Amino acid sequence: MMQTMLAIECSQRSASVAITTGGGPPTVEKVCSDRRSDDDLLPAIARLLSGLKMQPSDLTSVAVSIGPGGFTGLRISIAAAKMLGVSLGVKLIGVPSALVAAQSIKSNGPILVALACKGETLWATTLQTQDGMWVCREPGGLVSIDSFVLNGMQYLVADAYLPEAIRNQAAAQGVEVLEPKFDAASCLLVGQQMLSQDQYLTPDQLQPLYPREPEAVRLFNQR
Repeated sequence: MMQTMLAIECSQRSASVAITTGGGPPTVEKVCSDRRSDDDLLPAIARLLSGLKMQPSDLTSVAVSIGPGGFTGLRISIAAAKMLGVSLGVKLIGVPSALVAAQSIKSNGPILVALACKGETLWATTLQTQDGMWVCREPGGLVSIDSFVLNGMQYLVADAYLPEAIRNQAAAQGVEVLEPKFDAASCLLVGQQMLSQDQYLTPDQLQPLYPREPEAVRLFNQR
C-alpha cells in the first residue's frame, strides 16, 4: 500500500500544510489567516488534496507540529489531526516544533532551540544529528534565564523574543543566534522519520505541548 502523509505546521504565525506520496517530494499549501478569528486550515487541506486529485481517504498518516507555539494555532491544528485520525483511521504523529525548526539548520550540532520565550523563562531543547537527522538529545523543558547555559552549542535557534540576557550570553560565547523557520515540509520530513520508528499516537494521546498554562485557559478557570 502506498504511504501518503499529510503534515500540518500551525504552531507559529506562518502556517502551512504538505503532502507526500511514497518517496516523492512534498507539495505544500500555505494556510492563509490574516486574523485570529479566521480558520483556513481545513480549506487549505482541501485545496492541497484537490490540486493533487486526491481524497481524504487516500491519506495513511498525519503529522502535526505540537509546540511549544501559539495557543490558537496548536488547538486548531491538533483538533484537525485528531478529527482525521478518528474519521479516517490514519496514524497520527506528534512532532515537537523544535525538531521542525532544526531542519533548516546546516550543522552536525549540538544546537539549542529556544521557544516560547516569555518573561524570565523559555522552553529549551538540545538537539544533535543522528544518521543525518536531528534528534532530541534530551527532552525539552522550561528553564529560567538564570539557569540557562549554552556550553558546547554550535548554534542557538531562537526568535526575536529571546531575552536580551541570553542573547548577550550567546554573543559572549561566540554562539550564533539563528532565526527559526517553521514549515510543513520540515514537519513532514520529521514525521516520516518518526513513523518509520513506529512513533505514532492514538487521537487521545495526541496533545499540544504548552510550557505554561495558556492565558485563555487561566482566564476561563478564573471565571
